Amino acid sequence: GIPAEPLFRSPVYSRDIPLCTVGSEWNRALAVYRKSHNCSEVTSLRGTTGVRGPQRNSDAEFGTRLLSDGTYVTATGRRTFESWRSDMVLTEQYGIPVDLKNPDNNIERPNCTYSSVAVGEARIGVIEKCPGTTLGDRVTMLKTHPKDYEKSEQVFSTGLGSTQTSVVAVNEKRVAVLVRDRSEVLVYNTGGSIVARYPVRVGPADLHANVQVEPTRTGSHVYWHTGADTLALDPATLTPQWSVPDALGPGIDFGGRVLVPV
Repeated sequence: GIPAEPLFRSPVYSRDIPLCTVGSEWNRALAVYRKSHNCSEVTSLRGTTGVRGPQRNSDAEFGTRLLSDGTYVTATGRRTFESWRSDMVLTEQYGIPVDLKNPDNNIERPNCTYSSVAVGEARIGVIEKCPGTTLGDRVTMLKTHPKDYEKSEQVFSTGLGSTQTSVVAVNEKRVAVLVRDRSEVLVYNTGGSIVARYPVRVGPADLHANVQVEPTRTGSHVYWHTGADTLALDPATLTPQWSVPDALGPGIDFGGRVLVPV
């Protein structure tokens, strides 16, 4: 017999420059392309048709990842990161980009680098590594959409007393931070005070599937892989509800259940 024609043909989009990374939000695919000194070309594409949507030029660094909180997308970086809304307009930029346009950009710690970033509910949680400090890493919470995108709005920032830290998750009122050398998670409120803490098992520091990869937020939980176990965190308090020991990655909703690789 003659094969039936497919009901749907996947659209293809390509350019003559390399891809830096891809992501998805707003029912669109987001493609970030590489130029000579950064990942500056961002194109959004309708998923069902491949038709181009809004585009922008970015200051995203090589190695950038795209994180989404359901409203905004943040392109990560070690020296700078930035966020976009659905029309691809810049809403926030933090750090020192390669082409600094505004020296008075409200950055209190211009010499720091950013090792871990998480997003949620129009907030960004970031680990700052700052030279010449005795306080260790800093955790900083920022608004994803400040009044002026050139002047970041910091909710709080505090030292962690350790240089082995990562952001686990963040929402409008809390941010959870892993302190790896103490095998402990600290949960901070918007005043920078610790409101909860709990022990966790962590995997090897070089394991990629840990908090360097953002947790999965689906339905009523945030699923986080510690490198050893998968935890289901309450999305409001960021504290554990249950765990799957010896898992291989975060969980995801599938067919009305939670699917966890083991």
